[in-house]
Amino acid sequence: KASRKIKRDQTMEKKKHLHDAVAEYLEEQQTKIEVLVRAHDVTPKTINDIIGGQSHYRNSRKTQLKNALVHAKSKEMNAGLPVGSRYLLPELREMVASDPKMKHLMSEEKVAYISALDEHCAKKLVGIWSNNLAAVCDVVATMDRIVKELDDLRVWSGIYATLFVVHGHINNMVQSAMHGTDNSEDFWEDMYEHPMADFLRQYEQWACTQNQSKSFTFLYTSSFNTLQILTNGTLWKRYGNRYVR
Repeated sequence: KASRKIKRDQTMEKKKHLHDAVAEYLEEQQTKIEVLVRAHDVTPKTINDIIGGQSHYRNSRKTQLKNALVHAKSKEMNAGLPVGSRYLLPELREMVASDPKMKHLMSEEKVAYISALDEHCAKKLVGIWSNNLAAVCDVVATMDRIVKELDDLRVWSGIYATLFVVHGHINNMVQSAMHGTDNSEDFWEDMYEHPMADFLRQYEQWACTQNQSKSFTFLYTSSFNTLQILTNGTLWKRYGNRYVR
């Protein structure tokens, strides 16, 4: 018991010294803040915000020329090669070092290489990978919302609408889907003698042969004179017999 009491007293003494040191530091800090406030004619809140939890001064990260050259060499050497046969980063760096065309570059050439890498990085930030689960969830949530709005619009205004959503790549995880308000699905069998699902499969096959990922393509057939089609992020509106952006 005596040893535990001694240890407890030592711990309390350490805590007391720590609190005293922190209190002294805060008092000195407050004094320095007051000096800065008077010297720079600002409020104490401005100083406290600057020395707060996050740093307001960060090193800018610019694209390096060496990385831009490796990126250009990768596009040149790995184009058309399967994943397992592509050149690795150390090999690409050696190719860049031994390439005489990349040793003595003009300023314009350097800017062009760096701009190409910046553009590639920007596309990767906004692009959708074929196996991106978050993108799949976005597709499902967006389609559910559109289906509900179309059904509500059908009840409110009596329109007929047909919706096809397909993926643009064979490895894309997005599940193709379709929807027709009221008895719109009967239109395909009555007019073309094929169920609506057959046209969905054909649309899916066509989209996958385009060799690129496309945005949603929504097809609305309605009784309104104004028809809107959203294709690859572009909204087209129909006025009479013509479509305009």
